[in-house]
Amino acid sequence: MNKKILISFVGVASALIGLSASIPVSAAEANSPVAGKTELEASNSSKTPVTDANKTDNSSNKTATETPKSTEKHNGNANAIALMGKTVRLTRNSYVYDKHGKRVKNKKLKKGLIVGISSFTTVNGKSLIGFNNKENQFIKPANVKILKAVRYRVKRNAFVYNAKGVRDSRYYVKKGKKVVVFSTKKVKGIKLVGISEKQFIKWADLDPKSAEVLAE
Repeated sequence: MNKKILISFVGVASALIGLSASIPVSAAEANSPVAGKTELEASNSSKTPVTDANKTDNSSNKTATETPKSTEKHNGNANAIALMGKTVRLTRNSYVYDKHGKRVKNKKLKKGLIVGISSFTTVNGKSLIGFNNKENQFIKPANVKILKAVRYRVKRNAFVYNAKGVRDSRYYVKKGKKVVVFSTKKVKGIKLVGISEKQFIKWADLDPKSAEVLAE
């Protein structure tokens, strides 16, 4: 039976900007390079209030914990500016807004999508960030996180696992290919690295000396 080889992300532009990490990696037909049970498979087989008394009529007697609206607005702008020129990943599904802060009908970005932040605007004191140089399209800064991505060379044929550490026998990454790592996690003591939103390989199958930082 044939298995599919995962083709690695090639180049910063194709690997990062506008690429949804939740989409499965492209594949090509090839013969199976490996056989036998892995550590994860063996492990998986053995599963079993402030009170009214504090209020005053004098508005100048605000407590130290209160934040003026002007400061909140400033902080919001600062956060949006800090994202300018950065590559980010959506941490949740996000509505898209126009420059007036109105939601764009039938337009929504999915969690896991990777975009480049190209602009920002402020509407009614709230900041919005533009992405991928899209004109008049913005999302909320709270819906994204700056992407940390490093590219590695695969030093041996590598099995592919899901987020629960279950191997997907249909796929593997061929020795010598390069993959972009977005995240790390441990499953039953085995360190896995995320090469997409739902696909992982073992850290031990990568060459640490080949690391190339793409975004952080």
